[in-house]
Amino acid sequence: MRQSHRAWALLAASAAFGLGVAVGAWKGSSEVPRRPSTHAGQPAVVELGSTSCASCRAMKPVLAELERVHGSALDVRSIDVLRRRDAITEWDVKAIPTQVFLDGTGREIERHVGFISADGVRSVFAHHGIVLPGVPRHAATSSPRSAP
Repeated sequence: MRQSHRAWALLAASAAFGLGVAVGAWKGSSEVPRRPSTHAGQPAVVELGSTSCASCRAMKPVLAELERVHGSALDVRSIDVLRRRDAITEWDVKAIPTQVFLDGTGREIERHVGFISADGVRSVFAHHGIVLPGVPRHAATSSPRSAP
């Protein structure tokens, strides 16, 4: 089976089982995915998803809240992997939505697959010693990763 057919078969099978939309990420080389530097040493959350995925669409208000509350202290990015297919291999995406958490140097510190709340995003950063300014103390220490 050709790689493109295998990728689409994986996509269809995953959607059929309600696991979100899987993305057939095949390894064409051993190259390490590129990690863009963060803005002015800021931590970043990179959302890799698609407008055709319900869980990905549910992430839009979460990303908007993060930008609104932490805009100057957190680099929030969103990449539609169905429009930018190169991002699938660049970020080693296995399923969407995937959130990649980067520290202020652009190093990946954690990865999450599926929906995650704004408090869950804050909790991931706090777990790695990055407390975002303007966050109530309880939000930075709780871990509601899958709560809407």
